[in-house]
Amino acid sequence: MVYEPGELKVVVYDKNGNAAGEQTLRTAGKAAKLRLTADRAELTRATEDLAFVTVEMTDKNGNLCPHADDQLTFTVSGAGKFRAVCNGDATSLEPFTKPTMKLFGGKLVVVVEAGQDAGDITLTVTAPKRKIKQTITLSVK
Repeated sequence: MVYEPGELKVVVYDKNGNAAGEQTLRTAGKAAKLRLTADRAELTRATEDLAFVTVEMTDKNGNLCPHADDQLTFTVSGAGKFRAVCNGDATSLEPFTKPTMKLFGGKLVVVVEAGQDAGDITLTVTAPKRKIKQTITLSVK
């Protein structure tokens, strides 16, 4: 079999043969953007509340770049702080508590913690090698 770029679509069916879900994967182009997705937009102040932000390197069309292994840096400002980061690579020796880590499979997760005061938390993620920067803002109530 010869590798060809393109699209792979998977459709799952229920026991009656009806389509129950589908997902499409497309070959990624050149890494161009960081996509930040939080598990929630609002945290509770003064409770050590945490938000988990998934960071993905994508091409210009939003397709995941699974081979991206850029070293990223993280800065948190406002009503919270950086807590940890993990890329899921069992062989990585990078510490979870430092605000820098390499992508693994084009992804990683950053954990931010709510502070004592209400306001906004801004997480800034930078990929210095590609000169890419992206931010996400979460609310602390």
